[in-house]
Amino acid sequence: DPGERRAGAGPGAADQRQSLARAEPPHDQRQGDVLARGHVRIERVGLEHHGDVTIRAAQAGDIAAGDRNRAALGPFQARVDGQWQSPPTRQIARVATMLAGWPGEVVEVTRLIDGVWGAKAPATVRNTLQVHVSHLRRMVGRSVVRSQGDGYLLDLAPEAIDVEQFVEAVHDAARLRRREHFARAGELLAHAVDLWRGTPFPDVVDPDLEARRERLTELRDQAREDLLECRLELCRDGFALADIVADAKELVARQP
Repeated sequence: DPGERRAGAGPGAADQRQSLARAEPPHDQRQGDVLARGHVRIERVGLEHHGDVTIRAAQAGDIAAGDRNRAALGPFQARVDGQWQSPPTRQIARVATMLAGWPGEVVEVTRLIDGVWGAKAPATVRNTLQVHVSHLRRMVGRSVVRSQGDGYLLDLAPEAIDVEQFVEAVHDAARLRRREHFARAGELLAHAVDLWRGTPFPDVVDPDLEARRERLTELRDQAREDLLECRLELCRDGFALADIVADAKELVARQP
């Protein structure tokens, strides 16, 4: 059994990055493994396209505005021919969200049914699921949504989903903070926070996804706090400090 994405988002990432830019030491040396403005890392973290289709289960970041890919940090969407599209119905979106929870892994039909319909599944639910999958395939491509055994899979690497990009950016930023590379860590944290545009894996009922949703929310809250700490470490003038204090007050009001 497979195991174990901007409502309410914190201060805008653009403002955060501007504050970081004002505070950044003039002689900060960029290193190849951690990028200026996140581009090197983002490219490595799975921004490949599957044909002309990219998929997201949740949000949008703009360290490289054109690089946003698949998502699960909010309502499921797919970028087809450069345009973001949403599934035509709520149930199809639920099916897509369930599959995005385990990219590259088979999600069994019984689990899909439980996650999408719960105890209210109709007698014809398996046929209905097949119809929903057909609609999803027309949206993102047959090669992206595959049937295998008694289930379906989203044929994408985990790094192609924004959830994985978010987690890796936060973890990379933590390593950089330990090395006192606060400017670069702040860039990654601003990007990670900006990825959020809604509840991860929304509108489905699955114990594993519900647990992941809670952990991701906790990680986002921690990322916001860490970002403020990075900005404070880099603060060089009163204007930047005033911005940081205002953002800190807003964060405390949101997360008492």
